[in-house]
Amino acid sequence: MFSFVHPCLRVSFKPYDWARGFRILTFMEGGAIMRIAEVSEQYDISADTLRYYERIGLLPRAHRNASGVRDYSDEDCARISFVKCMRGANVSIEALIEYMQLFDQGDATYEERRQILIEQREIALEKLERVQEGLDRLDHKIAYYDELIAGRGARAEACPNQK
Repeated sequence: MFSFVHPCLRVSFKPYDWARGFRILTFMEGGAIMRIAEVSEQYDISADTLRYYERIGLLPRAHRNASGVRDYSDEDCARISFVKCMRGANVSIEALIEYMQLFDQGDATYEERRQILIEQREIALEKLERVQEGLDRLDHKIAYYDELIAGRGARAEACPNQK
């Protein structure tokens, strides 16, 4: 019995293992195929979200086998991994759809894709600034209560730097 390392999963599977219940993986375009439940588990993303991303064009329509079940290739998995990474960086769905459309157009779109990322970074920085302002207000209130508890504080309940 041999094993292989699936580049999308980064784990080793034996092609047929009764004890562990792994199914024999088939191959398409040189890579292993994964079903939606496997992709969902591997990337910690719900099957509903995968279907939604497909429906809105963020992911291409997955190849379907003869039974109509979605089969995800290595390329699909790489794209899912990238989308999840960018969503984790707070890139909006709309910007990500545009980015992926440009990506599909090839290398001539480097500058446009770069610009999308710069715009999303600016939005993230604005959000970070608002979060920092909120943290500063909380720190002020905590310090206020520290002073009250120590018997040195005034009774004013002002919120600093509120805009």
